[in-house]
Amino acid sequence: MPSALTPWQQTRFALAQAGQFFKNYWGALLWLSAPIILLDKISLYIISRYYTIEQSTVAIIVITSLWMAWLAGAQILFIRDIAMGTPKPYSHYWRAAAAIWARLFFLRLLCGLLIGLGFVLLIVPGIIVGVRLVYAEFILVLEDRMINDSIQQSWHRSQLQFAALLFGLLVLYGVLISLAVSASYFTAAAETMNVLSLAADAVVDFLTVIPMIFLYRLFSQAAIPSSQDANGNSNGSAS
Repeated sequence: MPSALTPWQQTRFALAQAGQFFKNYWGALLWLSAPIILLDKISLYIISRYYTIEQSTVAIIVITSLWMAWLAGAQILFIRDIAMGTPKPYSHYWRAAAAIWARLFFLRLLCGLLIGLGFVLLIVPGIIVGVRLVYAEFILVLEDRMINDSIQQSWHRSQLQFAALLFGLLVLYGVLISLAVSASYFTAAAETMNVLSLAADAVVDFLTVIPMIFLYRLFSQAAIPSSQDANGNSNGSAS
């Protein structure tokens, strides 16, 4: 990506790349993601048979967060290998993501708490924290960092790309949230989760891979010039 581009141009460039990547590999991404998404929806369906949504809110959040952490790890590794031209069997990504499942789950939990705290204080700090921490998962997965180091490195590496990241995430998550809200209205008649609502949620869950691709495109650029950490040691980077 040319360094002279404005933040908006960087966003458009990365969005175009993400769209082309998804167009070329959506089938493979679906095969990779579908088993984990299916396990999540089966878990939620079982819970819904015994409890109403109001009674099981905490359980739903925890279970979905666990499955989505595993999914994110597998998707990040897959996107990296496809970008590098070294794809592997789907089972490789499921196993590799399972090995870092706990770390990724607790990273997501901690980032969620930090972002939530920012929104409680004021909306703007929450947005800033949310954008500055978007690389934490990539650093943990691709560079095998610990949770605190991943957060610190994400804060450092995302600094110069803040505007480009913000523009892109507003566009992508604006569309995804609109789809999710539309799906919830479409299935709002049921007091408990039904197959239709779970299927709609599954589609939205799968489409979250598009922001993941967008973030990887910018991360792969940020990791190269930001290879010096706070101690002056070299960090590995994905390209």
